[in-house]
Amino acid sequence: MEPEPWGPPWRRWEKIGPHEAQTRGIYAPVYVLSDDAPGAIVVSPGDIHGTPLIPEKGGGYCCGLDGSDRLNLACEACVLPVTSRIDDCSLWQAVWLSPNAVHRLLVDNTNASTLLGGATGEEHGIADLKN
Repeated sequence: MEPEPWGPPWRRWEKIGPHEAQTRGIYAPVYVLSDDAPGAIVVSPGDIHGTPLIPEKGGGYCCGLDGSDRLNLACEACVLPVTSRIDDCSLWQAVWLSPNAVHRLLVDNTNASTLLGGATGEEHGIADLKN
């Protein structure tokens, strides 16, 4: 889980200013800061299922998806956008589950430490839709 805001929308330094940046722990000018909600859950692309690509959200890439169109995968059941897949040639392959669309849910009295042993989120139900 990423405790800091991550991903688009991005805000330029000129729009943020030093005071707002300092409240987020940034003390030197940076090009942009994320204006997304904190708490995204990050998983490997192979560990997520039932999330087809939203074709009109696949832009902004060189050789893959870069996440610049925000949520580019939808829930297969309800068709709502839930995650951003990133797999462009110069970026780490990852799926960022939006904290506004999913939340972590442990099932069957699973200990969170067992998830570090290579089990997928689907096996333990660690991501569940909020609706």
